Amino acid sequence: TCGTVRSLLDALLPLFLRSVFGFSVTAISNAMLAAALLFVVGSTGGGFLLAQRPGATYPALGVCGVLSALVTAALLLPTTGFGVSALFCAYFLISAVTGVAVTSALEERGRLLGAVDDVMALQVFFWTLGFTAGGLLSVFATAGAATAARQQLTLAVLGLVNLLYTFAFFGFARPKTNVA
Repeated sequence: TCGTVRSLLDALLPLFLRSVFGFSVTAISNAMLAAALLFVVGSTGGGFLLAQRPGATYPALGVCGVLSALVTAALLLPTTGFGVSALFCAYFLISAVTGVAVTSALEERGRLLGAVDDVMALQVFFWTLGFTAGGLLSVFATAGAATAARQQLTLAVLGLVNLLYTFAFFGFARPKTNVA
């Protein structure tokens, strides 16, 4: 669901900031730049830390899953454009660490199955599918007589789905490995 939220936010956030808070194109670009930089920090830091402590992959996934669900659900609720932008940046940071942790977990699972390439190809397929779903959700959230309330509701529901998905994911047994 990370790809879904990212795709939705890429389309929805600039429109929301412009229509609700009157942000200029420059202000929106600055928020997007800050989010992109935090994504790089999250990816690099997450990759470094998880390489040092592979046993932290599943706990990181749990924490990131819950945090991303909460941030998604609350993203459009702040009463200031700065608050919305800060949550947007936080989501990008969290999603970067999530992406690294998911890739690590799937690679581990693929090794156990003897099919790393197949598992990674499946990950790319689902990421693409998620981005497509996010694009469709952004059309729903902004189409016709779209209101800020409909956009907030769309993200709140997506946050709830993300949270349920996280709990469902952790309902499955963690694979046994020799990695400490």
